[in-house]
Amino acid sequence: MILKTFFFKGLTGSLRGFLLIGLMSAALNTAAQSWQQAYNSAVQAYGNGDYQTAYASGEKALSTASSTEQKLYTLKLISATCNESGNFEQGLTYGAEEISLCKTNEVADSVYINSLNTYVNNYLGLERYNEALPYQRELVSLGTKLYPVNDLSLNQYRSDLGYTLLMIEDYDEAIQQLTEASNQLAVIDGGAEDFIYNQLSIGQAY
Repeated sequence: MILKTFFFKGLTGSLRGFLLIGLMSAALNTAAQSWQQAYNSAVQAYGNGDYQTAYASGEKALSTASSTEQKLYTLKLISATCNESGNFEQGLTYGAEEISLCKTNEVADSVYINSLNTYVNNYLGLERYNEALPYQRELVSLGTKLYPVNDLSLNQYRSDLGYTLLMIEDYDEAIQQLTEASNQLAVIDGGAEDFIYNQLSIGQAY
């Protein structure tokens, strides 16, 4: 069985962009300054790959968050930091709170999909495929609404769904999802590596 390396796609670019938006958009009043300082430190450390500092500063920011927006930005940062550092169990704990907050406050789909992707990736990091599966289906469904059919992220979500189905031995749907993604990845800029993984995985499904 070929073991696929998960690159936790979507975290590096779109998530960092989202976190920087949080940096710029948060109110800088006196009450928010302690949160802002800790959050800024966490974002900077995350960007530098210093996940230990990012986690510590993120926890400090979470303890001083005084609004739903601040709490959501901070949870998003901490769960992503846990994912990048391989602390997947802790990432799921923060991610569950993050997902709940997104749903309770009906955040925009473009915000929710990043939270959902990180949550899925923490499950995948633990190889808990059955638990990841319903969230992966939701991720692909939401991505289909938000992105064009030839979007790289959407087809990476679909590829990972196909790989999960392969791991739980649902071979027919695994082939379907992997093939559908491969048809797009073959012609998408940046899709070559995922295309190769998909072809190898399809070969294992037969």
